[in-house]
Order: sequence, then C-alpha cells, then structure tokens
Amino acid sequence: MRFSKIFNLVIYCQLLFFVMFISESGAITKRNKNISDGNIEISGNMDGKWTDPTPDGDSPAFSGLGTSYFSYGKPGDNGAANTLEWIGNSFISLSNIPFKLGTIKYYNGTTKSGTCAKDVLLNLSLIVNSPISIDVVFPFRLELVSVKNTDDAEESADYVYFPNTYPEQTIVIDSVLYKLELIGFSNDGGQSKVQEFHVLEDHKTSADLYGWITKVTEANLTNIEINGPGDILIGNNAIYRCNAFYDDGMVRNITEVAHWSSNCENSQITSSGIFTFSGSESNYCSITASYQNHISEIEVNLLDKNEIGDCKGLYTEEDMKKMINSILSWGDTDKDGKIGLSEAIIALLINTDVLKCSALKPEACLNEEDCNKFGKWIDNSCHKIQPCSEERLEFCFSEESCVSVGGIWCNPYECRIDCFKK
Repeated sequence: MRFSKIFNLVIYCQLLFFVMFISESGAITKRNKNISDGNIEISGNMDGKWTDPTPDGDSPAFSGLGTSYFSYGKPGDNGAANTLEWIGNSFISLSNIPFKLGTIKYYNGTTKSGTCAKDVLLNLSLIVNSPISIDVVFPFRLELVSVKNTDDAEESADYVYFPNTYPEQTIVIDSVLYKLELIGFSNDGGQSKVQEFHVLEDHKTSADLYGWITKVTEANLTNIEINGPGDILIGNNAIYRCNAFYDDGMVRNITEVAHWSSNCENSQITSSGIFTFSGSESNYCSITASYQNHISEIEVNLLDKNEIGDCKGLYTEEDMKKMINSILSWGDTDKDGKIGLSEAIIALLINTDVLKCSALKPEACLNEEDCNKFGKWIDNSCHKIQPCSEERLEFCFSEESCVSVGGIWCNPYECRIDCFKK
C-alpha cells in the first residue's frame, strides 16, 4: 500500500513536469493575439455574394443573384450556362503575411448570344472573429467577355478579367491602426498573380484570392512651423497657419489641432489661428504653436498706424528687392526675371501636392539637386531620362510597359518583380 502511494506520487510529479514543459515550450498553449515580434494574429472567414450584373444583350438570363453561386447566359443546344462561384475560406494568420481568403471557380458554358453579362459585382464580406469582432466589405467588379464561338476552340474561349486595383479597409486593434488589403488572385499558392481567366468552351478553372493585414505606420514628425505676418497694425486682425513636416516629405496643415498661445497683453488667438489685439499701444511680443512635443514661435510687432505714417518706410528699398528676389528664386524656373502663367500653375500644383517632385513627375523638380534624384537637369528644367527596364521597374508607369519588361503590375499602380513581397 505504501509502495503504491509512492508510485502514484512519482507518476503525478512526472505528469505535472511534462505538462509544465510542453506549456512552457508553447506546444499546446494558444498563441496570444499580441505576438512579441510586433505582429498580431487575425482569424475569421470571407463570405461573398454576386450582385448587380450588367446585361450584354436584350435577353439576359441570370440566376443566383445575392448568393455565392451566379450563373449567366441562356444555354445553347446541348450546352450549359456560364457560372461563377465564390467559396470562402476560414483563416488564421499573422499580420504582414499573405493569407488565402477564398476561391473563385469559373465554368465556361455554351450560351446564346445576347443572354450573357458584361460584368458582375462581387461583394466580399470579411468577418473577423479575433482579436476583435468586425465585418468589413470589399466590393469589386469582374469583367466578363463572352466570345462568339467558331470552329477554332482557342478563339472561342471566353474571358473573366480581375481588377487592377482592389478596395482596402482599416481597423483599429488595441488603439493601433491596421490596414486590410486584397492583394489579388493566384493559382499557384500566391507565388504569382493572375489578372484573367481564359477558358475554353465546356471547361473550368479557379483562382485563390489572397490578402493581408499590415500596421499603418505614420511618418515621423520632424518639426512644425508657423506662417503669418510679423507686423500687425493695431486694430487689425491677423491669420496664422501652422504646418507639420514629416520625414517622408509630407507637409500637413495642423492649424486646427495645434495648441496656440500668445504672450501679447490684451490679445487672444483662437484655435483657428486668428489673432486679435484689443490694446492701443505699440507692442512687441510672440505667438506660439505646439503640437506633439514640437513648438514653433513667431515674433510679432504691433504697430500704431499714426506712428508709422500710413506704413511709409515700413519696408526699405533693400527689403523690397530681397522679397522680389526670393519670390523669383521660387517661381521663376526659366530664369527670365519674371513669373509666367505656366510657372505660376506649376508652383500652385506643387504647393498643393497635386504635382510632387518624384520619379513619376520629375518635371515638378525645380532645382538641379532634386532633379538629379529622378532625372536630368537640362536647360533649367528637369527631364526624365531613365527608361522603363527590367533593372529599373520603378520607372515603368503603365501596366503595358511594366509587363513588357517582365514586371508585374501591382496595387496600387506600381511595377514590381513580385506583388506579394514588400
């Protein structure tokens, strides 16, 4: 009896040690959604419904709208309708890793002319179960091309075209912003991307849709800067703006979100940057804006109109020359001593970020130093000289040029060697 108790105690201790060991090693413990390397684990499934087809003729024949199985076209003699089927996939994946969302199956039947569809909308609903519960929708259209049948089987093959770009959505998990993206369709496990089905009559094919979730990383704020007048006539208001500058070159107007203050007596400045002074004597003070631990200050000279004689003498002739030269250096790109209409339009587009100095638009580079990053400085203007090539895919700005040199046209509008790697 005593031996039996000792034996049972030994067995219990061994089992306890074994459970502790495998739990410590992670063999049977559930992976936490917050992974130590910064990734998160996401799980869920993707449902899909076919809706809103565009008829290709006067006698369209559709069925299965609002479901995952859609057929179109009136069957011909001894034929069958064309069909599209969405089969959703349940998934568990880490962020930054592409995962399979589901499969589209296509069957090319034999149908009568005027009874098919030109395109159809696929409404995909991504149902996330963990780490949060949320349902986000990704609608996109597939173009359907039904070719007139001939004796040539290849020429009679029909097409289904996938989109070049897909919608994306954002979700917040633990106060962190993440982006959900559809990468595209693949029929080789995600190694490459397919843009179309080209299927013979009475044949079928399929492709898998891949997506991923990535953390939205904001650029780092480098500094902020107040813009506005340094001299204000007593009795007049002044408007100030504050811009934030980021390390990726982005400039953001933060006037409404910055914290404003002024050390000028008898003055106030609103959250919109409107400064008012209720005093009657000249004063010299400053206005301050702060945002995310960054501070910008501008000195203000409050002037009595009677003391400056209707502003005469406020700026010397030398001051005026400096201001004119400064304006010309910024906008006079052809160095003719004046700013023409085209130069003013370009400057406006650049200032509003419509036109930005880049490999895509080297003409927006207004000096030789910036131009040499993306093109060549010729006759006081920047020109693109790098051709689209296999070695320089970043200079392929259309799908046609991208594919012609062996690249893959990826989302959004970018030529890469592999869409599934960033």
